Amino acid sequence: ENKMYDDVVWYLSAYGEASAGTFEFDTFYFDLIHNFYNDYKDEIGAEGITNLCYYIGNQYYTVNNLAKSSEFLKKAIEVAPVSKSHRQIPGFSNFALAQNYTLLRDFTTAEKHLIDALTIFKEVEDITNQGTVYLLLHNIYMQKGVYGEAESMLSKALKIVKQQKSDFRTFSAYNLYVHLNVAKTDTLSAIKYIDTLSMYSKTY
Repeated sequence: ENKMYDDVVWYLSAYGEASAGTFEFDTFYFDLIHNFYNDYKDEIGAEGITNLCYYIGNQYYTVNNLAKSSEFLKKAIEVAPVSKSHRQIPGFSNFALAQNYTLLRDFTTAEKHLIDALTIFKEVEDITNQGTVYLLLHNIYMQKGVYGEAESMLSKALKIVKQQKSDFRTFSAYNLYVHLNVAKTDTLSAIKYIDTLSMYSKTY
């Protein structure tokens, strides 16, 4: 009513961020953000457009509509960034697109979006999400059977998650090392990482 459109974007974005961990479709929120985008996209600044498209894309993902999810996530990365915080959202959007393409088993396109996300996270010095990208790259290379690249990505991820003192991700990385060496039929290395995982799990 007061034409404070960019302020509305921040409220919608804050709600989207807070509810993201539930992975549940919110009909009221979806209708609100989708209608607001359609009605006022010409009145909103560049960063606001990116945020709205990112959260709309996430909502479509929760109902497994990957085509519409990817459509809005691509709109989120098309807008030229105007600030460091704005630059980070296309990083998240590229990461989300990679997840969509991984589910579609289009690993080549997924890898491209992950590399784009990694480039952005390095630019904005987001160390934590660099580690997350390395973990998903590891997963892609595992599915492609390129175990050397998979191990290289996992090694980079483990280094970061240890630096970040992220117990959950460190535990996950050691677990992935077990599966990697089982896939390589390297039984001795698999046992070594099972032992490491066992010791770490006691403190974790």
